[in-house]
Amino acid sequence: MTPVYVRELRTEISASTPAPRVEPDRRDPAALAEETLLRAARAEWLAARVAAEDFDD
Repeated sequence: MTPVYVRELRTEISASTPAPRVEPDRRDPAALAEETLLRAARAEWLAARVAAEDFDD
C-alpha cells in the first residue's frame, strides 16, 4: 500500500505548477528587527507559561 501512495505523491508533485515568485521584503530594517524581537519575547513568554503548567507529552 505504501508504494502506491508514494507513486501518487510523486506524480502529484511533478505535475504541480511552479511555486509563485516570492517578492523581496522591502520593509524598513528597523521595523523588521523590532518584529523579530517581539516574536522572540513572545516565544520566551509562551515557553515559560507552558513550563509553568507542567504539561506532559
